[in-house]
Amino acid sequence: MEQIEVDVLFVGAGPASLAAAYRLSALIKKNNLPNISIAIIEKSKEPGDHILSGAVMDPSALRELIPDFIERGAPVDTPVKRDDVMFLTRNGKFTFPILPPAFQNHGNFILSAGKLTQWLGEQVQKMGVDIFFATPGAEILYDGERVIGVRTAPRGLNKSGEKKNNFQPEVDIKAKVTILGEGAFGSLSQSLIQKLNLSLGKKRQHFSLGVKEIWEISRENHEEARVIHTLGFPLKFGTFGGGWIYQMKNNQVSIGFVVGLDYSNPDMDVQEELQKYKTHPLIAKLLTGGKQIAYGAKTISEGGYFSMPRLYGDGFLLIGESGGFLNLARLKGIHLAMKSGMLAAETVVESLRKNDFSKAALSDYEKRFEASWAKKELWNSRYFYQIFNPGKKEDWQTLRYQPRLSKRDRSNKLSDLYLSGVYHEEDQPSHIVILDNNICHMRCRQEYGNPCQNFCPAGVFEIVGDEKLLRLSPSNCVHCKTCQIKDPYQIVLWKVPEGGGGPRYKSM
Repeated sequence: MEQIEVDVLFVGAGPASLAAAYRLSALIKKNNLPNISIAIIEKSKEPGDHILSGAVMDPSALRELIPDFIERGAPVDTPVKRDDVMFLTRNGKFTFPILPPAFQNHGNFILSAGKLTQWLGEQVQKMGVDIFFATPGAEILYDGERVIGVRTAPRGLNKSGEKKNNFQPEVDIKAKVTILGEGAFGSLSQSLIQKLNLSLGKKRQHFSLGVKEIWEISRENHEEARVIHTLGFPLKFGTFGGGWIYQMKNNQVSIGFVVGLDYSNPDMDVQEELQKYKTHPLIAKLLTGGKQIAYGAKTISEGGYFSMPRLYGDGFLLIGESGGFLNLARLKGIHLAMKSGMLAAETVVESLRKNDFSKAALSDYEKRFEASWAKKELWNSRYFYQIFNPGKKEDWQTLRYQPRLSKRDRSNKLSDLYLSGVYHEEDQPSHIVILDNNICHMRCRQEYGNPCQNFCPAGVFEIVGDEKLLRLSPSNCVHCKTCQIKDPYQIVLWKVPEGGGGPRYKSM
């Protein structure tokens, strides 16, 4: 097995890791630390392919990282000019007369998180950092409880796990410090958190599922730079969630819906809720004559400050949503992800100077966070999620019994799926594994009606035939990880697929 050694390894090429790599490179040069090698591995084929957000971005972290980001051409060209928060009934609406502070977006930008990530990647590569795309991290390498690197996934296996002509074996990438920035419910991050009990003494982390469409609408219906957030319809009382309408340049609008995965109804289908949402007169009128051009879905870490795991240990740091850096009250996380990466970089450069990557040395990351504006922001909204849910159960424990099999029209999911640009090599081992088919076909059907066909926003799970057996379509997967979070028996295992597979969120 091939081995590569680097000084600093980042897993995931999202805003958190890219901000960290940029800041670290600048600090290495400033401190005159020669011959420091930095590498980033990313499972997507191209930069930004797997990045999705609403997105209205607070530019504070980006301005701190790259003060002249506008002059350098950062894709942030739609500053918010108008904000509204509305409560929707089936056919009506009530606009809040006073805008809650968390929803005041003056000075923020409507943008594509994917395009921003592409631009950040270009800035990082100009600093001399290597980014290895189509290279998913499959396993953390340990020496006792010390993280010493990551093993990548192999390429070129057929469905039976046999080597094809293009087979490439896994590679062990050894590093003095490994920084995990995989986003919400990252595979390696979750395994690390569980193995080392990093959430001991913390509140349970909870997640939401967000689904998003981008439309090109008529010029007459378009109001550039307007942001609308909504509560109410189509959700029933007691279900946490809401919608958004962000109007961008070029007559484009981002329409999306978020639902907390602590819901109790096994029939809940967030993608279907978005379709209902679009029937409201406010949105139906906006979309009249328009054309949908993109679709995507992702999970969101929503537990807040009290749910953040310990962020450091021997040889590793957690950044971005892998560490819970998201402010649900503001519906924002990009700026916090970037700031966490910058704080990690400042910690790592000191470890490089001292050649000390121990838990004690890297604990400086938490001290820097606690002294930062990121801590202040998260602390100010620390009870936001707990107001709606005290978090006594895991998300997978909240479904109520419903002993019937729901019937679903999958056409909306499949048409949306086409617009996600998703692609996986078909002849490879399934990256979605059911650990016990008997539970799936017997208990789950009797107790919950196989909710997997509802909670997956990409139609990966389907009950077929007279025998009502589960059929998997892993090539549909958009990598949101909802299946592993919400499955009521925790028998769904999501593994990284062959490198380069997944959605293509170029404009999301």
